[in-house]
Amino acid sequence: MFIVHIADITMFYAPASGGVRTYLDAKHHRLCTRPKIRHSLLIPGAFFSEQDGIYTVPAPALPFGKGYRFPLRLAPWRNVLHDLQPDLIEVGDPYLTAWAALDARRQLDVPVIGFYHSDLPLLISNRMGNWVTPNVEAYVSKLYGNFDRVLAPSRIMADKLTGLGVKNVFVQPLGVDLQTFHPDARDTGLRAELGVDENTHLLIFAGRGSKEKTCRSCSTA
Repeated sequence: MFIVHIADITMFYAPASGGVRTYLDAKHHRLCTRPKIRHSLLIPGAFFSEQDGIYTVPAPALPFGKGYRFPLRLAPWRNVLHDLQPDLIEVGDPYLTAWAALDARRQLDVPVIGFYHSDLPLLISNRMGNWVTPNVEAYVSKLYGNFDRVLAPSRIMADKLTGLGVKNVFVQPLGVDLQTFHPDARDTGLRAELGVDENTHLLIFAGRGSKEKTCRSCSTA
């Protein structure tokens, strides 16, 4: 029986991390229930381990990073990919793990997909100023130009990548768990508690209140 082996690799995975981990956990759970599909997830950890298809690769902790770790060595990540021999690799961040996946591709000869989860030029300019934006945009163009396909969570993000000269960009909307977020689970007393009548639209923002996420939410609303 032929089995397709998909490997996801990212540093955006920590005990209390947000959207990327939520996406990858849901993807891993879903694919592990599908016949003829094997899914491996490579994430940073204090030491090498494997459990239920989730591999931790040693990486130092970021100071004040709330559990995040920042890989500094390419070889351990590339070597795990070589050992796993996946049929397809998806990259979930624009840092060292992305280059490790591209390096592994040379020997494995498999497609590598990049998921552009965050607007990197906006993210860095918010912290360092606009003077750095041209260099970051050049980096994004070079990195994502090497992937066989690039996924973006919205048309706005996809257009930004296309504007930087990145080819093969496709919009992959992120879904909502309709069992958890269902009208039957509504709090019927919330509107009264907030003083909002039934005919008024109630908008709720759920996410990390960082500047770049707020700006993106406003632009896609």
